[in-house]
Amino acid sequence: MTRMIIVMIAFFLSACANQLMKKSILLEPGMTKEELVANLGPPGNRQFKGNKEAWQYCETGGMVDDYVVVWLVHGKVAGTQSYNNSRPGFCSSFFRTVNWEEAPDAVIEFRDR
Repeated sequence: MTRMIIVMIAFFLSACANQLMKKSILLEPGMTKEELVANLGPPGNRQFKGNKEAWQYCETGGMVDDYVVVWLVHGKVAGTQSYNNSRPGFCSSFFRTVNWEEAPDAVIEFRDR
């Protein structure tokens, strides 16, 4: 009986986990801030430097919290980056200070012909 409860809890946690990662895969270079918010919601943390922004999102998992940094240049998505944290507590307490050297330099625009 106890084993069955543990299996059910593990299944529930795995089904709920990684929604942030699944949604972040749908982001495309050149998306606007409005499209970004429509996909991931408002950021949990936002940092600026010149014409660049870093929006951070987090999701609390069973043992590890997942984080996604979305880099914006001139208000458009230029790239993403992810990291994890296994410290106990709310994920929003552990946003990193972004390293601006990791930020993309430009937005690449794709056009259909």
